[in-house]
Amino acid sequence: MIYKFIVFFFFGYFFHFYSFGQTDLDSLKHAIDLLENDSVKIKTLIQLSRQIHRENANDEDDFLYAQRAADLAESYGDILLWAESLDNLGLLHRYHSRYAQAIPLHQHALDLINEKKVAPYYKMRFANNLAVAAR
Repeated sequence: MIYKFIVFFFFGYFFHFYSFGQTDLDSLKHAIDLLENDSVKIKTLIQLSRQIHRENANDEDDFLYAQRAADLAESYGDILLWAESLDNLGLLHRYHSRYAQAIPLHQHALDLINEKKVAPYYKMRFANNLAVAAR
């Protein structure tokens, strides 16, 4: 009897966290369809790509949403958002051990903001990500 309770408890516990994660992803996907503000949509696409990668690193949808963010950011014209989205795409390539694809993305992100007045944090972050991908 106690064995059945323990099995049932752990099954319920893990199912709760699995379904909770799916709810987060579904909420983000739904929010993207509803958002009209491009800058918020870009940030949400970046967040969604990261969440997909966190939950299942083998799921290639993380690249799909990251690329959508980069494309939208480029057309939107916000240099910092474009750089952030390229850096995010580079991180995903790095996490999948695709260093040759990651390096130019991080470099392009850094080049975009190098002469711009942005918080030094972004320059340090993009430069660090470039260095890590290139090591």
